[in-house]
Amino acid sequence: MASFSLGMGPVTWVVTSEIFPLSVRSKGVALSMAANRLTSGTVAMTFLSISGAIGVGGAFFTFACVSVGHFVFTFFLLPETRGKSLEEIEAALGDGGGGAGQAYQRVSADQHVPREVEPYRTA
Repeated sequence: MASFSLGMGPVTWVVTSEIFPLSVRSKGVALSMAANRLTSGTVAMTFLSISGAIGVGGAFFTFACVSVGHFVFTFFLLPETRGKSLEEIEAALGDGGGGAGQAYQRVSADQHVPREVEPYRTA
């Protein structure tokens, strides 16, 4: 539980705050957090039943497999948003109206990422 809270747990909060267009961000985050809480509640409510049926080790193994699946999904399918503003992310993922945006590609830390939107500069 401690490693989940320090690792994959916060990913949901960060991704949902960045990935939804501004026009639907509040509703998208609310729906995502409701699903997050529902999933957490399901895990808490079913742990004793699962551990009674397949043992404590089996229950932890099952939850570990789900966590590995979550990590694989996050690593390979979610776009990299490091160093990008919310406006840049929205422009790259879509037009904010449900349309398809430019393809998002995973980049390594040593690759140069062209900036499409000039950052706000003060005089």
